[in-house]
Amino acid sequence: MKKRSLFMKMMAMGIAAVMMFSMVACGAKNEMTESVETEENVQSSESDATNETAGEEDFPEAIKIGYQPVANDMMIAITEGLLDNLEYPYELVEFKSGKDINNALASGSVDVGYIGTVPVVSGIASNLGYEVFWIDGIITECEGLVVKEGISSIADLEGKTVGVVTGSTSHYSLMSAMEDAGVPEDSVTILNGAPTEIIAMWERGDIDAAYIWQPSLEAMINEGGTVIFDGNNSEQIGATTAVLHVVNKEFAEKYPKAVSALVDVLASTQDAYQADPDKVAADVAERLEMDVDMCKTSIEGYRWLTKEEQASEEYLGGGFSKVLKKTADFLASQESIAESPDETVFVESISPDFVK
Repeated sequence: MKKRSLFMKMMAMGIAAVMMFSMVACGAKNEMTESVETEENVQSSESDATNETAGEEDFPEAIKIGYQPVANDMMIAITEGLLDNLEYPYELVEFKSGKDINNALASGSVDVGYIGTVPVVSGIASNLGYEVFWIDGIITECEGLVVKEGISSIADLEGKTVGVVTGSTSHYSLMSAMEDAGVPEDSVTILNGAPTEIIAMWERGDIDAAYIWQPSLEAMINEGGTVIFDGNNSEQIGATTAVLHVVNKEFAEKYPKAVSALVDVLASTQDAYQADPDKVAADVAERLEMDVDMCKTSIEGYRWLTKEEQASEEYLGGGFSKVLKKTADFLASQESIAESPDETVFVESISPDFVK
C-alpha cells in the first residue's frame, strides 16, 4: 500500500520563514494493489482527498477494512468507488466468513469489518474489544430455508436432513424456526458445511433442505428448491438477524472522525443504488462473477436503515442490544459460547455516536 508522505521544504532567507507542504495521493481512479496472503485478498488504496487541517490523531495512516465477497452496501462502496470519498487511505482485506473476520479483529489484522449478528455476539462474548457502529441491513429475503418436494412447512422437517453453516445467522434462524414450530432439535439431522459444500450435498441428494444465503440460495432454487421460510419470517418470530459493521474500540476512540466518515460512505451506498439499481447491480455482479438478476435479488434481500433510523432507540440507540442478547442465549444453549453475557454487555458494545 502506498502511504501518504509529507514533504516540507523550508526556506530561511531574510526576515521570514516560509513553509510549503504538499500531500501526495493516488487520484480519482484509485490505484489498487492486490496480493494473496493465507487465502485473503488484500487491496490497498489512498483516497484522493486530503485533510491538511486535521491533526495526527484525527485520521489514521490507513484503515484496514475486513469484508466478505457478498452483494451488500460495502460491495457497492467498493465497486462504485465511494470509498474514495474518505479523507484517509484504506486497505481492503477479503475473508470467507464472519468467523475469519472475528479472528482478524482479534489479532489486530483489521480495524473494522462486517459480520452477521451471530459471529458479532460470539466476538462480544469472547471480549474481542469491538463495538457495533453500523447496521448494514436487516436480513430479509437474502437468506432462507430452501426445501425439496414433499416439504411444505417447518413441521415437515422432522426426520429430514438439513444443511447449514453452523454458527451462522442461517443456523440461528433455522433453530429458531424449529423451536417456534415445536420441532424437536434431535428429530432433524443437521449437516454442517460451507455454502459450496451445501450445494454439493443438495445435488448429491444428501440433504432434504438447506438454510443458506445468496447466491447459494438461488442456485438451489434453480435446482428445483422452494423457499418456505426466510429472514422476514425469522424477524416475525422474534429472531431478527442482520449484518453489522464493528470497529475496534481503541481505534474508534482514537479516530472517531475516521469511523464517522466511513459511516457517511456506507450511508451513501443506499442513494447510489436507488439512483441507478441496474448499473450498480451490474457492477457488483461483475465483481462477484454472478448473474445480474441474482445479484439484484441479493442486494434487495436486506432492509436498509437510514442513519436516523439506526440512531433511534429501536436500533443502535439501545433496543438492538435485545436482539444480540437473544442471539447470545441461543448460542449458549448450543454451547457455542460458554455463557450468555448480561444485556448490559451488549448495550456497552453498541455505539450510536457515529450515525448521529
